[in-house]
Amino acid sequence: KKARMKVWGLLIIMLSVASSEILEDDHLCVRCDLISESDEQALVAIYNALQMDLSPFCHSLTCINYRNVTALSLDRAHVKGTLATEIGLLTSLRSLVLRSINITGTIPTEIGQLSSLSKLQFLQVGFTGVIPTEIGSLKNVTYLMIANEEYYLPFADNIINITGTIPTELGKLTALQFLSIRGTTLSGTIPTELGNITELLQLALTNTPLTGTLPLELGNLTNLLDLQLNFLDVVGAVPLEFEKLSQLQSIYFQALKLNGAFLPRKMASLNSLILGNMPMIGTIPVLQSPLAGFILTNLELTGTLPATLSEITSLVRIELTGLDITGTLPSEYARLPQLSDLSITALDLSGTIPTEYGQLNKLKYFELKGLPEMTASCWTFPDTWRVGDTCSISLSFECQCNAPSQCFRLPCHYPQMYLRGWILFAITSSIICSLYLVVLIVACFHMPLRFFWHFPIQVWREINIFSKLICISALLSYLVVVILMGLINAGHVPMFGQEIVLTVMEGFAILTAIYATTRTIMVAKRLDSELVSMKNVVNVEAHVDYNSAAR
Repeated sequence: KKARMKVWGLLIIMLSVASSEILEDDHLCVRCDLISESDEQALVAIYNALQMDLSPFCHSLTCINYRNVTALSLDRAHVKGTLATEIGLLTSLRSLVLRSINITGTIPTEIGQLSSLSKLQFLQVGFTGVIPTEIGSLKNVTYLMIANEEYYLPFADNIINITGTIPTELGKLTALQFLSIRGTTLSGTIPTELGNITELLQLALTNTPLTGTLPLELGNLTNLLDLQLNFLDVVGAVPLEFEKLSQLQSIYFQALKLNGAFLPRKMASLNSLILGNMPMIGTIPVLQSPLAGFILTNLELTGTLPATLSEITSLVRIELTGLDITGTLPSEYARLPQLSDLSITALDLSGTIPTEYGQLNKLKYFELKGLPEMTASCWTFPDTWRVGDTCSISLSFECQCNAPSQCFRLPCHYPQMYLRGWILFAITSSIICSLYLVVLIVACFHMPLRFFWHFPIQVWREINIFSKLICISALLSYLVVVILMGLINAGHVPMFGQEIVLTVMEGFAILTAIYATTRTIMVAKRLDSELVSMKNVVNVEAHVDYNSAAR
């Protein structure tokens, strides 16, 4: 009886906790039942204005020790209302995240009263109006995003439709480290005041109709690591002040109207440079940076491919497409020890592929297309690339190789070695399985069907330990051959002696497989003979028993 009372007591407690999510006498949500009167007033107003279900609203809140509302995060919630002005009463709020909700109305100016806020994210929400200037009062904010997902803009209903300009007051956010404005209809110029945010680590302005030029003041962002400017209407040249961005690691400029000269040459920490679809003029300089990625597409650069690019030994990827570049392929690029991706398309190059490129042992992708001035030639690919023996390159660079695929824009460590190993494995395995199946079929005529699946087990038990080791060695040798071919493909095994090692391992695999099969067939034949003898004995005994019974 006491046990039943305890169970009923626990059930009552659980039901009371579950039902407390519904509006209580004193508090809206049980997880925040010790908050102040002003916070409670703000939550009630926000809940009523959003016109959403109470349970998801309460679960979107974070309250430390049930007292302070520190976070409000609504992600893909069913919302039909607005964001109440009482949001400004949540002075302890540190994170305000609204994502993929169909909210209406404007961004409340009272948002500037959130003195503790460190993260503000409006992503794919239905705000209209302008960005309030009061946002410049958020002295502690480190993360600010006002964006639409560009890929979903044609299909989404809940998009940010804010207009106007980027507030100059953003320059007062001295603690800001991440700023992203994407996919909006904001106009005007890039505020020079952004240069005052010296703690900024990442700046992303994309798919927004901003005009003007790149502010010189952006050169003051000495802590900046990542700069993304895409699909803007800015013109002019990249300011020389960008040389002061000593910590900058990544530049991604796409579909701008920059028609000036190329980037400054001295950018000490630049690791990735991506420039595309711009009327940028000049020549390709040698940047004094530890570049790993160097991608230039559809620019109006002229001149030749600089051989001194080989001095950047950290380069991993080079992609040059749609440039007004003439000359030949520099043989010096063969000195790039880390180069794994080389793509050169739609250039006015001539000559042939330098044979020195055979030294690029780490090359994984090699693409040459749209180079009509290059003469047809026959060139032997290095053995480490594994794309075939001899490749005849036509004027259109449609490659005809011995390999069962095209030569260009495929992994240069083409899995030909894998194919060779698996073909060998498939052929020998098919022969072994066929022979073994024949033995099983023959044995099936001399034993009941229910013993059919026990026969292989009995064969394995009957063969001696040496034969078992040979069988296991055969399987392991096949595995070693496949792994070894993969390592050769990846360039982890030196060229010297590769074919000898593979031939030895393949020969060992075949011999062990043949021995194991032969031994197994012999044992199976002996067991089959024993089964036949047992069957004859059983028939004789049955005949004797039948005659005795008849008598």
